[in-house]
Amino acid sequence: SWTEYLNASVRKYDVSLDWWLATNERSRMGIQAPHDFLDLSLLAAAYGTAVDPSFGEVFWKFSEPFSPELWWTFFGISLATSLLYLVVEANVDDSDFDPSSPIYFNVLRSAWLGLVQFTAAGGFSPRTYSGKLLVLTYSAFILLLVSAYTANLVAYLAVHHETRTCESVDACVKTGERFCVRQGTIADDWFSSAYHELEESGQIFRCQENPWVCVRRQECTLVVQPSMMYELASRNLDYNEDCAMTRVGVGSLKYFGGGWMTK
Repeated sequence: SWTEYLNASVRKYDVSLDWWLATNERSRMGIQAPHDFLDLSLLAAAYGTAVDPSFGEVFWKFSEPFSPELWWTFFGISLATSLLYLVVEANVDDSDFDPSSPIYFNVLRSAWLGLVQFTAAGGFSPRTYSGKLLVLTYSAFILLLVSAYTANLVAYLAVHHETRTCESVDACVKTGERFCVRQGTIADDWFSSAYHELEESGQIFRCQENPWVCVRRQECTLVVQPSMMYELASRNLDYNEDCAMTRVGVGSLKYFGGGWMTK
């Protein structure tokens, strides 16, 4: 076993400069890590199922750079500015408003001019000094708003495919999922002991090689392994080419530290 190999190594040499799990069995044999600098806690992971966003989620992506509160603030400031602009410019010759038009028509036109100033499809054309000062301050507000919007737009328009898996190990157990562990490792020993009922139901599959190879051969759907091994596998294109590998549940199943070993 790996423990026997480690025991032979530390009996012959002062230190075994490799990464080793600090287990109770090894501690009873006097084999210890001077410093647990590795987090080798056991966790469960799986390939998540891709979930494509709905049409509504994609369509409303344009609004995500701003929160709903900020959008309502913009509409409120735009409407207030439009009404104030109408009061200042309504009775001026050659203005944006026709004095002979009904008041509601000029109100709607002023509100429209205030909104399209944001999209640069149009805007106010003031004639009075008061109107020009009002439009200057409103334009500065629009400039800052557009700058903030465009700075975040690219990131929010990028549609990412979401991956999902069962919420926890217990949920996976209830749905009859099979778990892969590397045969003869601490993941095999601990998981088989903690979930001994899965032995009887045949939901534990022991792999002779990297358990993600067994998952790809569809011999199981989940992997139980140390967190460091998961991190290495998630960065390996041979195992995680589609970036679908994801942890199951929150936190670890069992904490294990590790590092160099001595006796």
